[in-house]
Amino acid sequence: MSEPKTYTLEAPGAVLHYDVRDNDGAGHPVLLLAGAPMRASGFAALAEQFADRTVVTYDPRGTERSQRTDGEPPGSVPGEHAEDLRRLIQALDAGPADVFGSSGGAVNALVSHAGPIPPGFPGQLAPDPAAFGLPAQDDGARDDPLLGLHMTACAGHQLDFGALRAAPVRILLGVGTQSGQMMAGRAAVAVAERLGTTPVTFPGGHDGFRTDPAAFAAVLRTALDS
Repeated sequence: MSEPKTYTLEAPGAVLHYDVRDNDGAGHPVLLLAGAPMRASGFAALAEQFADRTVVTYDPRGTERSQRTDGEPPGSVPGEHAEDLRRLIQALDAGPADVFGSSGGAVNALVSHAGPIPPGFPGQLAPDPAAFGLPAQDDGARDDPLLGLHMTACAGHQLDFGALRAAPVRILLGVGTQSGQMMAGRAAVAVAERLGTTPVTFPGGHDGFRTDPAAFAAVLRTALDS
């Protein structure tokens, strides 16, 4: 596995930073690992499982190294992220790419609930922040990319299913064995049904690619090569 080399890409309102692990993956498309707002470092363990492919990771607009230059708050709407991904794939100049996208970030992992949401759920006591390694006191900051614009823009985004079904690419949805009945998993199943496909089951939960990268990579490799 080669060491990642970092590059920058000028985009309207931001400078994107991305890392390329050039493994001379002859015969395989470039594998782009994308999260939002999770930064590139979150995919390090998974990237190491693909020594036979060139793997690209990046910091989404408004996170870590990819800071906005337009004075807007951190975070972006899905349309902006989509344009950034298109620009990145074009900048790689390596032809069509395989893209693995992990959720919209940790937004669902922090509010995940197995099964249907029961009546009165919004009125229940909030989880203890300490259980997630978060501070219990509010420091007044409102610049976190996950809890800012991304929270509302990602969760409220409406997919154009007609356009997705007509797209000349293969779209596979994935669910985790431990999170299939949580909101993220149920959403993936619903999207797959609308697209007329069957979800791929991955080991672990919402972040299975971090907790068991080898097993997760084996399933992803089969899905990519099938």
